[in-house]
Amino acid sequence: MQLFARDNQGHITPADEADKQEEYFCLECGSGVRLRGGLHRRKHFYHLQQDRQCRLGGKSLVHLQVQCFIKNLLPPGESLLERRFDEIDRIADVCWENKKIIFEVQCSPISSQEIAARNADYKSLGYEVVWILHDSRYNRLKVSAAEHFLVDSPHYFTNIDLRGEGIVYDQISAIKGRIRNKLGAKLTVHLNSFSHMDKKNKSFFPLVESRRGRWPLYFEGDLIDAFICGALTEKQKRFLAKESFARVGFIISIFTSLSVIAKRAREMYLQFLRFMVENACKG
Repeated sequence: MQLFARDNQGHITPADEADKQEEYFCLECGSGVRLRGGLHRRKHFYHLQQDRQCRLGGKSLVHLQVQCFIKNLLPPGESLLERRFDEIDRIADVCWENKKIIFEVQCSPISSQEIAARNADYKSLGYEVVWILHDSRYNRLKVSAAEHFLVDSPHYFTNIDLRGEGIVYDQISAIKGRIRNKLGAKLTVHLNSFSHMDKKNKSFFPLVESRRGRWPLYFEGDLIDAFICGALTEKQKRFLAKESFARVGFIISIFTSLSVIAKRAREMYLQFLRFMVENACKG
C-alpha cells in the first residue's frame, strides 16, 4: 500500500486526488498500481503485481496509519509523506522538511545494517532520522538486533492500530544483553515538539546519560524531556535508580572477581618463588 504514485505524465499524485479509472505507477519500482479505498477505508494505491523487492508495495495499512498520524501532528505545509530523495535513492516515510527530520516507520523486521545505511544516507543530506517501531513486533521480551543497534539513535514505539488510534511513546526499560526483563512506564511522545540535546543538568541515571551522550535531539514527553522538566514520578525515579544500582553492582562484581583472581595469582607466584629458593638452597 502507498499514498502517492506517478500518473502517465510523470506527475506525483496523492491517493486522495487520484481517479480509480486512471493508470498510475509506483514511485519506487515503476510497476503499475491502482487506486482503492473509500468511505470506510483510507484511499491508497496497490500493486497490480506484488513485488516483494518494492518497499512501498510491502507497506501494511497500519504502516500507512502511523505515517498519517505523524504527518497530522506536524504543522501544516511543513511535512511530506513518502518524500523521494533521488540523490540517495530513498523514499522517506515522513519528512519534516522545515526541521530536516526524517521519521522512519518500522512495522516489519529490519536488519541493523539497513538501519545504519538509511541513517548514513539521510545524514549525508543533513537530515536527522527518528525511528518509530510498532510494538506488534518491537518492544517485546527479546530485544531485536535492530533495537539493540538503535540504542545510539533517536527511536520510539507506537501502538497505533488499523483505525489510526493509538500513541507514539517512549519506553523506560531495563535491558540485559538481548532480554528486556524490566519494563517501566510508557511516556507519551509529542513528535511536533523537539529540542537539540543539552549536555547540562547531568543525571546519575545511566539510561538518561546514555541518551544525552548519543542522541542529537529529544522530543516533548520522552525520558530526557521528563527528566529536564522534573516530570518523572517517584515510581519512575525509583525504577531508574534501581537500574543504576544494578549496573553499579555489576561493575563492582567484575572488580571483585578481578581482585580475587589477582590475589590468587599473587599467592601462586609466591609459592613458586618459595619453591625455587628452597631448591636453590638445597643445591
